[in-house]
Amino acid sequence: MEPNNPKVSVIIPCYNLGAYIDEAVDSVLNQTFQDFEIIIVNDGSTDAFTNTKLAIYNKPKTTVYTTENKGVSAARNFGIAKSRGEYIVVLDADDVLDKLYLEMCLIEFQSDNELVIVYSLTKYIGVKTGLMDSTEYEFKKMLLYDLIFCSAMYKRTDFDKTNGYDNNFKIGAEDWDFWLNLINKDSKVKRINEILFYYRIRNNSRDNSYSLKQRWKFESDIYLRHFPKYFEVFGSPIEILREYEILKQEADKLEFFKQQIYNSLSYRIGNFILSPFKLLKKLFKQ
Repeated sequence: MEPNNPKVSVIIPCYNLGAYIDEAVDSVLNQTFQDFEIIIVNDGSTDAFTNTKLAIYNKPKTTVYTTENKGVSAARNFGIAKSRGEYIVVLDADDVLDKLYLEMCLIEFQSDNELVIVYSLTKYIGVKTGLMDSTEYEFKKMLLYDLIFCSAMYKRTDFDKTNGYDNNFKIGAEDWDFWLNLINKDSKVKRINEILFYYRIRNNSRDNSYSLKQRWKFESDIYLRHFPKYFEVFGSPIEILREYEILKQEADKLEFFKQQIYNSLSYRIGNFILSPFKLLKKLFKQ
């Protein structure tokens, strides 16, 4: 990167979220680390308030681009293509960064150049509050669940090795797909164990509205797209099914033996003998 380029580029796609954009942008402008640029991509908003606001938007270090509506993945890719930073943070227009977020992520990268992704603990805001359930990163777990929120920090050079965010994921999981493109089982990923990111849940948020059937669909798509990584960790689906059948047979045998014991004469006699003692125990507890 040229000396005058910012260290970090924060990309903010915005589709009809003008009511929240100031809070998101201000959370970046208030960072303790100040060497950054903000790129807002108005992704073909249809809301008059959002379009009017972004048409005259004037904040420090902030550039606004307007595109046709092509979805969040395309908007992110467009913004990153326009960016000049060494590190990338993608921030949804209704989410918020803690003022220490950029500084603490960069400290981690500077302490270990082999790191690929850095993120933090997360707290919900909006219609849902509290700490987001978070499991310490592990590649095997990452294949089963998306453990990393969308605004994790990564290097622009690593992004350039991928095809970016895939716009085929219309209902979600574009982040999960991208992270799996970015990492392998040996990649270093760091979670900062402090709450530095605030994730907004709205009544019409995607994560708050898709069905179980939709989840199964994008999970299947993730599996098919990243099959070699799943195969490396879990083996072939045939092997998994065989292991499942063996476990199921063993469970069925245990259930059969349990029923034999319950139905045996000795068990029924023993249960009959112990009945008075069970009654006395219950009476003493009252």
